[in-house]
Amino acid sequence: MILHVALWEDQITAFCTLLEFPDFNVNVVNSRGGTLLLKAVIGNSVPLVRALLQRPDLDVNHKLIHDTPALHVAVDEDNKELVCLLLADPRTDINSRGLHGMAALHIAAAQGLEPIASELLSHKDVDVNIQSKNGDTPLHCAANAGLGEMVQLLIKDKRVDVNRKNNQGRSPWDYAVARSQHYAIAVLLDDKRVRARLKRGQFLLYVKVKYSDFL
Repeated sequence: MILHVALWEDQITAFCTLLEFPDFNVNVVNSRGGTLLLKAVIGNSVPLVRALLQRPDLDVNHKLIHDTPALHVAVDEDNKELVCLLLADPRTDINSRGLHGMAALHIAAAQGLEPIASELLSHKDVDVNIQSKNGDTPLHCAANAGLGEMVQLLIKDKRVDVNRKNNQGRSPWDYAVARSQHYAIAVLLDDKRVRARLKRGQFLLYVKVKYSDFL
């Protein structure tokens, strides 16, 4: 637990020195299920995370008790620098699932973190249509929260299935309409792939939203 003490006291120099000894278990888990990496990410310490990533035996994808890996914590903390640092490490699983089967992109989409979502979308291994335990994609999360700018960012990526249904048979459009998320509705309606699936009543809603200033 010496490393945990050094990390807790934010003694970066001492911490980095200890990391040079290969006999130290860099993946030691504390009583709450946390590792050194998770603790450093929670503390938003870029230098410590960078030092830990230098260890070839580091378990980058270790999860907390609630199935939360370091990447998810960095996204939830809205720390773009840490997110980029973790994504640059080939060992990081960008599609690792955490609480409720959500991936990092779900978290960014649900919270409207566009800069971080952009970084995730640009990663070569990202699954843009990854589904949570209930079948929601990141676009479902953004539409459900009424985050029009995030919806717009996601649907600009042509890999995104804008009409994907979840386990309850609901699409991102269904979420936006059910919650009267007008901004998200307007953005979705600007996508021809969504409009192609609309029924007559839904098309009338499209006209109303699109030309509301003239009605």
